[in-house]
Amino acid sequence: MKKSKPVYQSLCDGNKIKVHGPSRSAGICHYESRRPWNAAPANAFPLRPKNKVAIQRGKDLLAGYDKGNSFRPWCSRFGSGRLNRKRAQKIMITYTRVLARSGYVRIPTCHIHRDESVFDIRHDLTKYVDKTTKWGGSGRLLGEAPETRIRSLTESPCS
Repeated sequence: MKKSKPVYQSLCDGNKIKVHGPSRSAGICHYESRRPWNAAPANAFPLRPKNKVAIQRGKDLLAGYDKGNSFRPWCSRFGSGRLNRKRAQKIMITYTRVLARSGYVRIPTCHIHRDESVFDIRHDLTKYVDKTTKWGGSGRLLGEAPETRIRSLTESPCS
């Protein structure tokens, strides 16, 4: 993995997140509850041990949603989700979109909650129905979808 600048500042410059060292793992997730959180049909994520992620500035600007097994803070100034702290696993998810301007290079290793996808992403990653057993899932695998759920139109409705 390319050595990256480990710091990300928010759009409003209100909070600053620093990550230390390489991610433990990285992947793509289609989990239904993450779609409204990220306002996207899929989420790219790296996982890091909790002690490798620090909020250096603007902790007071973070509001959050406590789901019980995870805590998801966002910037109260401009609203973007920052992290996802998974309590049981003692890990932090620092979203790829949050780290993008830091120079972070994402090398995904898996695709989780693939059965909940609303569109297909074709790649050579291992595709789990839910999660790997190491992360508390069934470990059941899925093959490549036979065709995409997004259809191209012969005539564009936008023209």
